[in-house]
This record gives sequence, C-alpha cells and structure tokens, in this order.
Amino acid sequence: MKIAGLEIEAPSVEILVIPRDKVDVIIRAKPIMNYDEFDKLCPEPKPPVKIYPKQGEVEDVNDPKFKKAHDEWAESKGHYMFIESLSATKDLEWATIDMSDSSTWSNYENELKAIFTPGEVYGIQSLVMTVCGLNSDRMDEATKSFLAAQAVAPSE
Repeated sequence: MKIAGLEIEAPSVEILVIPRDKVDVIIRAKPIMNYDEFDKLCPEPKPPVKIYPKQGEVEDVNDPKFKKAHDEWAESKGHYMFIESLSATKDLEWATIDMSDSSTWSNYENELKAIFTPGEVYGIQSLVMTVCGLNSDRMDEATKSFLAAQAVAPSE
C-alpha cells in the first residue's frame, strides 16, 4: 500500500530493556496484524434472537447473559493480544499459560507482577499498547507534528 507515493509498512517490533544485576531483561513486543487465531480459539458470542410480531427476529444485545459473555470475550481478546505481542520476546516461557486454553491467559498479569516492579509492569504494558497501535498519546503527538509542519510550510 502507498500513500502519497510512499510505501506504508506494518509497524515493527519494539524493545524494552529492563536492567537487572546480572543481565538486562530484553522484552520485545510485536504488533498483532490479525486475530484469526484468536477467532478460532474464541469465537465472538452471538446475542440470542427474540421473535416479535411485525418485527420478526431481533437480536437481543441487552440480554444479561450475552452482555456477560461478550465482556468476557473482549477481556480474553485483550489478554490474547498482550501474550501474543510478547511472543516476540526470545525464549519467553510462561509458567501458567497455555495458548490453547483461554482460561489461562489472564495469568500473565500475576506472572509479570511476581518478577517485575509495578513500574516495570507498566512499562511492559505500555510497550504492548504502543506497538499494537493503542497509544493515543503517540498518535496525538504525530498528528500535532504533522499539523505544525503544515503551518510552517511556505505557501505557493
């Protein structure tokens, strides 16, 4: 894909170095370009259908069970994104996570908190959010930079 004649590339892996006494810990995060594997493991829940006279079938998106299932699905997707992004870290092995079992995915938080300080955990979370395109501050900064450059460009 090109924009204004420039080839647009996918985001690249980003790195965070956490210093330790004996060896620095190198954390790598990659962007998640699609969720096909997640969708196979955790299909999005569908709302129940109600039948109304004159309206026919209508999805009941306000059904409490559906709302709860959808919230859990969305939370699982966030956990998947985090773990899959960090899979770019060389030789990373989770002790309590099985990628084929979504019920284990939330364990990543406890595993991180067991060996990293709160500030380091925040740094890892920020790294993942940034590389996955969820850092609004970074996008705002790029937008401001672009607009500032437009304002000082010589007029024709």
